[in-house]
Amino acid sequence: GAPVATTYMGKGAFPEDHPLAAGSACDEGAYRELVGTADVLLAVGTELGAETTGQYELRLSGRLLHVDAAPERIGATYDALGLVGDARPVLAALLERLGEEPPREDGGRAMSELRTRVDAGLDEQDRGLERGLLRTIRAALPRDAITAWDMTILAYWAAAHFPAYEPRTFLYPLGSGTLGYAWPAALGASLGSPGRPVLAVAGDGGFDYGLAELAAAHQHGLDAVLLLVDDGGYGILREYQRDSFGETFSVDLAQPDFPALVEAFGVPVESASPETLGEALRRAFEHRGPAVVHVPALLEMWTPTS
Repeated sequence: GAPVATTYMGKGAFPEDHPLAAGSACDEGAYRELVGTADVLLAVGTELGAETTGQYELRLSGRLLHVDAAPERIGATYDALGLVGDARPVLAALLERLGEEPPREDGGRAMSELRTRVDAGLDEQDRGLERGLLRTIRAALPRDAITAWDMTILAYWAAAHFPAYEPRTFLYPLGSGTLGYAWPAALGASLGSPGRPVLAVAGDGGFDYGLAELAAAHQHGLDAVLLLVDDGGYGILREYQRDSFGETFSVDLAQPDFPALVEAFGVPVESASPETLGEALRRAFEHRGPAVVHVPALLEMWTPTS
């Protein structure tokens, strides 16, 4: 009956529509309160690094049990009682020790309150475009679809607020912050999991790094769809510069005609608006081989709630 929170890289290890799922919005106050005030926190396969802990500002009031295959990681960032080993056999051994105990009755209620609190905080901000895009993408995909996300504003939203339901279905370059990751990652996923829908989500700035992979996708008939969110530059850097200095520098890019460029590689492409994105994605997934959906849109980040 205990709540289950995940890191960005752990999304999908626990289905985010489960009543006990706390999600992965680790910058939200409700999430930090849940983790920070737990009497016991079982951390599995996470180093509790900077992104997960708000640059190590997360304070834990309870006992931390840390499971990791690498002993040097245990206690590296937070004092912990270590359980060294691969997650699967360690968790299996813990289950044997726990036995049959009645579930906590307040876990589901606490998670409902957490989700309500996070949603209320987002409702107070004018971010219907970004939240609508995430809902549209989720509705267009089956539960087991694989999504690969670049370093782009919609991906930052997704890491915190896009529900993942199955393991290894949310690919995200947290450790490296790699621009251009999503499209090549999606092509690899299409080879590794044939027959499953695969979607890459990239901004125009990041896609520039991997656009030549359109040739490989077309040549080998790889079944992957690219959602290209085009805001004419490096959107997150534009936002950081504007908020910090009141002006921007070298973040607006001279971009090609993306639909014409995609067509030149022999890949079908459709331009869509946020309102028509769902149908465009449906048509793209019906196509055998690669396909691209191009959406011009200026997105913005949200402010995490306290």
